[in-house]
Parts: sequence; structure tokens; C-alpha cells
Amino acid sequence: MGVMPAIRVTGLILPLIGVFASGCGPTYTPVPNAKYPVAVIKGRAPRQGFLGASFATVTATAREVFPGGGAAAAGMRTGDRVLSVAGQTVNNTPSILRATRGTRPGDEVTVVVERDRSQLPLLVRLMSFADVIVLSEQYRSGQPDH
Repeated sequence: MGVMPAIRVTGLILPLIGVFASGCGPTYTPVPNAKYPVAVIKGRAPRQGFLGASFATVTATAREVFPGGGAAAAGMRTGDRVLSVAGQTVNNTPSILRATRGTRPGDEVTVVVERDRSQLPLLVRLMSFADVIVLSEQYRSGQPDH
């Protein structure tokens, strides 16, 4: 059983953790004196790489692209619709997760997005789940990414 740090587990993050760590029965323990409000999630930490953005569950459209993340560095924007990841066609958030299965943080994958009726290939360096949680919390709280 691994331990994975996460920042202030919110209602938005909890459903994603259910997808990433299904079946592990995660528990949440506060960590005092942390730089940000922190909870430790005990369970199987996801080891695959993540894009560094959040997506509409049904359409795979980027809802938030976190500054400092792989998707932002590659040029992804809020409103881009993801068509494929690493050569696999995607159409919703679960299919994005399936396409990144077997990858690791630091791997680079081609993500094809649709923007203004054009298809754009983006080379995205994948991130760890813990890093995505930190960036998402900083983005949502308006704090700088470093």
C-alpha cells in the first residue's frame, strides 16, 4: 500500500480519486504545519502520467489547464477538445485515463486537440498525480505555480 500526498481534497477532486484509486478504500489524514492545507491519501497511488488539466467528463473538453503543467507547457487551452492521446482516440475523461495507462510521469505523448475547428498536435510531458493535485489547488486558490 503506497501513500500519496494531496492538497485540500475538495468535492471536485474526490470523484477523480475514486476513478484513479478505485478499490483501495482511501482514507484521509490531515498533515499539520504543511505549506498548503494537506491530506495524505492512504491507498494505491496512481503511477501513470497525467496531462495537467481537468476535463469535462462526457466530452473530453479541457475545463482547466493548470499553469506550470505539461498540458499548459504544450499549448493546451481551456475549451480545447481532446481527440486522441498517444495515438488512441478519446471522447471522455475515462478514455483519456485509459490512453495514459502504462505511461509514467516524464513521458512525452502526442495529444491531438480540436480548437476553432482545426486539429492541433501537442507534445505533452506527463506529470505525477501528486504534482497535478498541487497545481490544481494553486490554480483554484489563485496562488503562483512555484
